Amino acid sequence: MQSEALGANDRIESLPTIEKELSKVQVAKMQKDLAYAQSIPNFDLELYYTRDEQIEAAVLFELPINGKRNARHKSAAQQQQAARSTLMLRTQEARIALQQMHADIERATDAYSQVHDVMLANQQQVFDIASARFEAGDISKQQLGAEQMALLHVQLEDLQAWLQMMQSWQAIRSLLSVD
Repeated sequence: MQSEALGANDRIESLPTIEKELSKVQVAKMQKDLAYAQSIPNFDLELYYTRDEQIEAAVLFELPINGKRNARHKSAAQQQQAARSTLMLRTQEARIALQQMHADIERATDAYSQVHDVMLANQQQVFDIASARFEAGDISKQQLGAEQMALLHVQLEDLQAWLQMMQSWQAIRSLLSVD
């Protein structure tokens, strides 16, 4: 499971939301390139051959008087920059979510280890001693029942800690679409 977490940063770029933003950046770049290409005036060279055997030439081009072409190019460049910024924001949000999930997994794993390895083992030992004392006649059935209830309570805590740990892993698996 930890190997999945280690490769998580590599998978951030393949998240659907990040891929969507990346495609928006690519579209915005293409639109900017098109607007730039359209901002360059077209030149036409026309050659005429007249009846009196003369060649006349004319160079025709459109004067960009109102600046619409340059404005479209600047607008497209700003849209591309906005798309890049959105991509960076979404990527950072995904990284933050991933870091939070890693912290959740670490806390849940530590909690499970504490309950399972320490508390459950200790309570099991206390119950085993109480059982032996009951068999020897040192304690009553009611006292043994109290120890058994304490053991069951710790076993329930153990299961809840395990469930929390598995839910944390599932959350990260869902984010990264790990099957």
